[in-house]
Amino acid sequence: LGWGFWLSWIPLLIGLGLMFFGWALMESPWMHVKVHSNEIGKKYNFIFSMPVPFNIGRWVMNNFGQYMPDEVKSQEILNVLDQAEASIKNGEPFQVQVDDDKDGTKVDIFIN
Repeated sequence: LGWGFWLSWIPLLIGLGLMFFGWALMESPWMHVKVHSNEIGKKYNFIFSMPVPFNIGRWVMNNFGQYMPDEVKSQEILNVLDQAEASIKNGEPFQVQVDDDKDGTKVDIFIN
């Protein structure tokens, strides 16, 4: 068995990893971020949507949580992820709205 055989495993493993990551994203809720700025001279609208992979976040915290700083461990991120995912699956979206009175900028974050 030559080098070509062993090096051919690298793209295979990368492809399998990307397939798993894509499957996890298909099962994830989506986060929509909308920013509307009315600041003088800088009016713009920014809209961004992406999946939020709670299951990958839970896996990372389960496997690598012991390496996190103590400040992160004390916040019980796994419980927060579980509660957020359970409420979203029950049809209760998570929404944050921020309005800046100074310059009229509005930020809306919506996870469903």
